[in-house]
Amino acid sequence: MPSRFVTANGCRLHVVDHGGSGPSLLLSHGTGLCAGVWEPVVPHLTPHFRVWALDRRGHGDSDKPPDGQGLADVAGDYAPVVAGLGLDGALALGHSAGGTTLGIAAARHPGLFARLALVDPIIFAAGPGPGGVRATAALVAQRTARRRAEWPSAQAMHDGLAARAPYDTWTADALWAYVRHGATVCADGSVALKCPPALEATMYGHPGALDLFAELAPIRGPVLVLRGERTDRFPRASAERAVAEMADARLVELPGLTHFAPMEDPALVARHVVPFLLGEREKMTP
Repeated sequence: MPSRFVTANGCRLHVVDHGGSGPSLLLSHGTGLCAGVWEPVVPHLTPHFRVWALDRRGHGDSDKPPDGQGLADVAGDYAPVVAGLGLDGALALGHSAGGTTLGIAAARHPGLFARLALVDPIIFAAGPGPGGVRATAALVAQRTARRRAEWPSAQAMHDGLAARAPYDTWTADALWAYVRHGATVCADGSVALKCPPALEATMYGHPGALDLFAELAPIRGPVLVLRGERTDRFPRASAERAVAEMADARLVELPGLTHFAPMEDPALVARHVVPFLLGEREKMTP
């Protein structure tokens, strides 16, 4: 797919132009992933939208600054990206922290996005919280820093990931998309993650710095929140609270899916997202 680069807050960010027909739609991936993981979803979107997929800072083919990886830093990149691509008032679809940061940007820049669809966004209150957010994030960061970063081949990477969570629930297309776009092929045929584990670990180092319920509450445009029924990262109570605190939001639960719903059932995610983003609420699947 054709690529472009847009500069945002000193970072050169990579954007994939998937083409398509209709209003512009910006896609934002979750932490540690890349724009390419949207590939299985894209064919369901391009008949309705002109689709752009962003490699967030630190990921894919975008710049990887050693710091400035907090949620607010990432959220600050969207307005320059939208301006650079000429997508003012675009639609947006984000997964995990990609959804969270789109929401922060929408709240801080009214009118930046006309409608938002957030798939299993990461939302928690400021401070330690009853769930021990800071302690949990510290453990995730430690575990992430120890992730394997290199494999002797793309096939070895695919096979190694396919045998373990969370990748063992992904479709084959989604996993191969991650292997193709989330890793660099070296001269000897080995592959290495484009988002280094040590850098990814820093992305979990800001828990509690923001009250994300408060950050997202000011969003005034329509918001669709999709929650995987089996997610371990977005409690039902958090989802209900987030939707209740926004002015115009709706919650839909995706049966049998986890936090990684777009990689598990791209068609089901699109079945909810497409009519919502087109403003056809009455046609949305219950």
